[in-house]
Amino acid sequence: MENIPNRRIPQSVTINDFLDEILIHILSFLPIKYVFRTSIISKRWVPLCYSLSDIRFDNDMA
Repeated sequence: MENIPNRRIPQSVTINDFLDEILIHILSFLPIKYVFRTSIISKRWVPLCYSLSDIRFDNDMA
């Protein structure tokens, strides 16, 4: 039998593996009420919600 080298199986990447800057950028596209709802995903996301630098309030979103 042929000698097969050990190969590591790549682990899957999840959204929690993204850098904070990328997550904040993604969150910046959401209405504020949905931004704070994302905090149930992970405790890591709570500070991200508060770190948004450009918060827009839109009265049309219900």
